[in-house]
Amino acid sequence: MSKGLEVFQKQMEYIQRGDVDGMLRDQYTDDCEMVTFEFVLRGKEALGHYLKVDSPAKAGQIRGFKTVHLDATDDCVIFVAIVESEKLGRFIARDAFYLREDRIHRHISLTLPPTADRPLWDLELTS
Repeated sequence: MSKGLEVFQKQMEYIQRGDVDGMLRDQYTDDCEMVTFEFVLRGKEALGHYLKVDSPAKAGQIRGFKTVHLDATDDCVIFVAIVESEKLGRFIARDAFYLREDRIHRHISLTLPPTADRPLWDLELTS
């Protein structure tokens, strides 16, 4: 099993337990970053505030999580998952973890709000 897959499995265990402090302590580097379309967070303190205060305020309780695609190497994890949440309903999580010394150094979240994702299917493509 790759280091990345081990990190992913541990990450899911922390999320299921709701143990943000343990996840930050054990899974992330001290100088970690989270990069999204909306913001960039730097350091465990900023990431902790987001995971404890901002994210639950937006989504509410997570009621279901199903990994649809997953691949991992020793220094990278990419996955797509379907998430069911109390306040947002169902949405698609698209994330990547770049690892350094078996911890998440950079967490990239390409997740869009459900209302932003749905209209994309109706866009006309040009060739």
